[in-house]
Amino acid sequence: MNFDKTKAQAFTRGARWQRADQFNNLPVPSTGSLREIFALTPGEARLAQALARGTRLKQAARDFDVAHSTARKMLGSIFGKTFTNHQGHLVAILSRLAHIQPENTDS
Repeated sequence: MNFDKTKAQAFTRGARWQRADQFNNLPVPSTGSLREIFALTPGEARLAQALARGTRLKQAARDFDVAHSTARKMLGSIFGKTFTNHQGHLVAILSRLAHIQPENTDS
């Protein structure tokens, strides 16, 4: 059997993106609840939602048409307001919050 590293990498990359797309439909806390609970600004709340959906920080910066450095500063502010210091911890908290809050269409 001949191993083709390029094909294997393309396959796993494609599989990873397919799995990542599955997370786009997971619940996230509403912007209103994020603003109320953590005193996030509207921009910070939208960024937190994007990160909870699995969007990378660079991509979120592009999506929101802000500089990557601005998104990093916003993330630092979010960390301070949520008493977290790692993106994974932040996402875990937001995921739990999304599952305990009542249904809300304010996403």
